[in-house]
Amino acid sequence: MKTILSTLILACLFSTTGCSNKVIPLQHTYQDGPYQFSVSLTKDDIWTKLVEALTSKGLAVQTIDKNTGLISTGNISFLNAYSFEDKEGNLSNPGSLVVCTKVRGPFTFNSSIKPDSVMGQWTVLTKQTDGKTLIAIRLVNAYGKIVVEENDIYGKSASRETHHLGVKSTGVFEKSVEAAFK
Repeated sequence: MKTILSTLILACLFSTTGCSNKVIPLQHTYQDGPYQFSVSLTKDDIWTKLVEALTSKGLAVQTIDKNTGLISTGNISFLNAYSFEDKEGNLSNPGSLVVCTKVRGPFTFNSSIKPDSVMGQWTVLTKQTDGKTLIAIRLVNAYGKIVVEENDIYGKSASRETHHLGVKSTGVFEKSVEAAFK
């Protein structure tokens, strides 16, 4: 009798919640454009300090073009530096570099299913204007994904569903680079 009742309860849950996962959008607006600040040094004076600020954070610099003022990093994994938003829209980890949309399933007990990857690159553009240097930092090519595998009753993979996450900068990285010039 208990197994029939349990089966009926599970069937009701599946019929009301569905079996699919859904992506939960971000509640707050985050940095879409570049984070900009200026320093009262020439482009040549800040160049070494800027490259040092990036590499001291363990970032692999992929492109350095002093003529155009462009520095870009290679693809970076943010699996150890991402955050989700809590129910109120606050970052669950305020020190994180990026924030991701969440994926929830019908029986997800955590705030989200854990991402399989969270990646992106930083670009830094410098421009000399009126005795100051404008520095613009931007997160580019950012993405995340979660792969959910459903197993059949024998434990074998029955289906695979990939969810693409929205990834935005929290501003923490950009502010830390700015702080290197103060």
